Amino acid sequence: MTSTSPLATLIGLRATTAPVPSLASTFLISNFIYAYAILSTRFIKRRYKLDHNSSPREDVVKYGEAMVREGKLSAEQLAMVKRWEGAHANAVEGYTFFALGW
Repeated sequence: MTSTSPLATLIGLRATTAPVPSLASTFLISNFIYAYAILSTRFIKRRYKLDHNSSPREDVVKYGEAMVREGKLSAEQLAMVKRWEGAHANAVEGYTFFALGW
């Protein structure tokens, strides 16, 4: 009679009889929250008063450089907002492929 040690099961040397839980829903929900809530540019734009409700997609392009020229925003802050906007766009665009991959 052989006994299976928990260590051997943990590293994959022995099969476990318990079903392996699927974490797909956890990953999909957490990635959705990350892409659409945490990386949302709305918060950072409101912090720097760069948020215009009339044209939110053109805020950085249309008003960003003008705010730097007026001294209301530094060039580093504008660069950070641009990076944040790019990260948000990448996460939102990649979410579909991430979801379909499961």
